[in-house]
Amino acid sequence: MGTVDSIVLQAERRAAGGSGEARRVRAAGKVPVVVYGESQNESLQVDAHDFALMLRRHGEHQVLDLVVEGEPACKVLIKDVQHEVRYGHILHADLVSISMDKPISLHLPIKLQGEAAGIKVGGVLELVINEIEIECLPGDMVEDIPVDVSGLGIGDNMTAGEVVLPKGLTLLGDPEEVLITIAQPAVEKAEPEEAEAEGDEKPEAKEA
Repeated sequence: MGTVDSIVLQAERRAAGGSGEARRVRAAGKVPVVVYGESQNESLQVDAHDFALMLRRHGEHQVLDLVVEGEPACKVLIKDVQHEVRYGHILHADLVSISMDKPISLHLPIKLQGEAAGIKVGGVLELVINEIEIECLPGDMVEDIPVDVSGLGIGDNMTAGEVVLPKGLTLLGDPEEVLITIAQPAVEKAEPEEAEAEGDEKPEAKEA
């Protein structure tokens, strides 16, 4: 877990348009971006390589300092990133303008820590849900939520309400929602016994 450092994203304005405009932007090595504000939305474009590198380093759940053509930075939250199915190229991103003194809600990924006791005796850890919905001020946001599974034995579950959230974060989702379970080890089926011998001869009849 780590608090979110200041991440600067440089952007340029672009003409709002449909799929044709978006293809033109991507052909120029850019990613079309829409920033959703309280009063109006803004169409922008960012460098595709720099944006992809930033996401690889910091993940897709981030608060950014957005700088549009040299103007003063404003705080935005990455709300959604669309990827091309086959190769994973970034097609589009949605950002939301935020205020540092107003809570935001988002889904943060969980990060497993420790080795479950049940795993050591053959159990299987099943990650039912890999993220938690929380609310916090932008300054309290973290990159991920650590979840210690070392105390879980075979047959145990961990719910969202049992996760110890970092300071400043409040759970929004169902506290009874199961995130992790330790299942029984799979039982191997016994191989059927082979016939003692194929085409066993019948015992010979006794002579009268």
